[in-house]
Amino acid sequence: MSGAAASEPTHDFATAVRSVTAAEGPMPRERDSPSGGWREVYGAMEASTRAEADTVDCPDCGHDAPRLHESWFWCEAHGSFWVGA
Repeated sequence: MSGAAASEPTHDFATAVRSVTAAEGPMPRERDSPSGGWREVYGAMEASTRAEADTVDCPDCGHDAPRLHESWFWCEAHGSFWVGA
């Protein structure tokens, strides 16, 4: 190695973050962002933002069964049942 100067950083972390933030500009506010209206779109479509379905069909009768907790669902006619992966 050719001395201590080669191994010393030229910037500290805070200086690096400030310079990147200044170069990119401030983050857009949600209202100004191109994707800012996604809540209204999902609301108009009555779409869920959940990754899993909120209901499944009962394996015995085929009726819509709402989720109780995680993989457990409820059918009014047949009670609770578990859906595995």
